[in-house]
Amino acid sequence: MRRPQPACPTGKFTLIELLVVIAIIAILAAMLLPALNQARERSKQSNCISNQKNIGSFAIFYANDNHDYMPPACRDAGGPAPGHQQILTIKSEHFSIGWIYAMGPYWGAKSTWLNTVFSKLFACPSGMEEIYAPAISGVAYPATNYAYAARLGSIYTEKDLMRKISRCRAPSKAGYLIDLDTKQQNGGTYNAIYPYTACDTVYPATKFLRHGLRVNILYADGHAGTRSYAKLKTLESGIYPLGWADSGNLIWP
Repeated sequence: MRRPQPACPTGKFTLIELLVVIAIIAILAAMLLPALNQARERSKQSNCISNQKNIGSFAIFYANDNHDYMPPACRDAGGPAPGHQQILTIKSEHFSIGWIYAMGPYWGAKSTWLNTVFSKLFACPSGMEEIYAPAISGVAYPATNYAYAARLGSIYTEKDLMRKISRCRAPSKAGYLIDLDTKQQNGGTYNAIYPYTACDTVYPATKFLRHGLRVNILYADGHAGTRSYAKLKTLESGIYPLGWADSGNLIWP
């Protein structure tokens, strides 16, 4: 009499086993995804700071070639300093990104005013949908999602002067380039940010979301650092980091 043979494995998963495996994979993915997203964002923020440091190098190169004066914020920079070549020959549509054109020779611009292809260094990778894109002849060209201090040789008040880098008394505390939703701002500059009546209205938190309400700032000495949105208007050794021309004589003599 033949003994019954044990059932041989078929090598196939049962439906229940397959569902269990899928559930485990889904749980692991759900656990890992936030960590991966955080790592990706940290990488973008690091690239953003690297971009700002490169822009700081362009500003220093410009100053070296222009009697130590920093690049002007706007096309119609008021009252050019002696020996400073005013940037006047750029498109009027590019009024608030005169600083990008001033730095043009150092980032490879082929033209000082007709250029419509801007370096990727002027765009934070965390906010590619926030880029200010001025229109030239009806066509919008993405330019930047960084904002430059408008008080640097702009056209507002007697405080808006061309500045020499070497005369800055607090170069490690005076910021002049920030992360900002320039598309919402509709321009590539920012005015002074410090406690005053309209500041919260002009620069609300919605313009600083790309790094989770943390803002990368480029300083006059060339280094870049990060501050929380809540501390943008906080004094540091008597200086508002984004006040620029509004910190008495602590920044400028």
